Amino acid sequence: MRLLIALSALVLFSPALFARQSGEIASAPVRRLAFKVYNLTTIRPPVKTGNYSLVHEFQEHDYLQPTVALRIENKRRNFHEIELSEFSISQKRDAYVRYGPYTNVPVTTAGTQVTTTSLAVRYEYTRPFLKKKDAALVPAIGVAGSLFYERFKTTPYTTNVLPVTETTTGMRGFIVPRLNWYAGKRLFFDLNVPVCLLHAGYQQSNQQNPTVPEQLQKMGLIKFDLLPDYYSLRIGAGWRF
Repeated sequence: MRLLIALSALVLFSPALFARQSGEIASAPVRRLAFKVYNLTTIRPPVKTGNYSLVHEFQEHDYLQPTVALRIENKRRNFHEIELSEFSISQKRDAYVRYGPYTNVPVTTAGTQVTTTSLAVRYEYTRPFLKKKDAALVPAIGVAGSLFYERFKTTPYTTNVLPVTETTTGMRGFIVPRLNWYAGKRLFFDLNVPVCLLHAGYQQSNQQNPTVPEQLQKMGLIKFDLLPDYYSLRIGAGWRF
C-alpha cells in the first residue's frame, strides 16, 4: 500500500522541469491515435458468499496480466482511452480419485470442477499537466469507470456437494495519476496507479438444492463500497500513429 501511495505521489507531483527544450519530439506532429499494451497488477479484496454459519471466501490476485488499450487525443490534447482490462475463461479441476487394487478403475470420491469467466472494460478521460510538444516526461491525471462481469460455476463430482453458480456484475470508479515518457516520435511508456474510489455491484448466488423451492435457491446481494481494498498498478508501452 505504501508503495502505491508513493508511486501516485511521484506521478502527480513530477515537476515541469522534465520538459525537453529541444529534440526530435519538438518537431513531431500531433498524433491522434495510440495503441497501448499494459501489464496490470491487481490486488483484490476477498469475495464472500453464504450465511453466517458457513461462508465461502474466494480471493484472487493478478501479478502478471497483459491488457490492451486504444488512446484517442482530442483537439485540446486531452485523451480518451478504452481498455480491455479483463477477458478470460478458465476451468480448474480439483478431484480425489481412488483406483481399484485389481481392476485399476478410477473412482472419483470427492472434488469439484470450477469454471471462471471474467470480462471488464475501462474508459478513462486523461488531462496532461504539460501539453508542450517538447515535453519528454508528462504527468497527467485521469478519471475512469470500469464495467465488469464475473462468473464462478462450481460443479461437484459427487452428490454430497451441491452445484453453485456465483455471478457478479457492476462498476468501479477510479482516479488515475500517471506519468508518460515520450522516448521518440512514436514510442512512449506509461506508468500509472489506478486508485479505486468506489465499487458497486450485484452479486447473485444460485445453489441447486432440489430439497428447497427454486426461489429459495437464489440469493442476491447489492454491494457498494467507498475506497475498497482494490489496488492496481499499470506499466505499459504505447505506439502513436
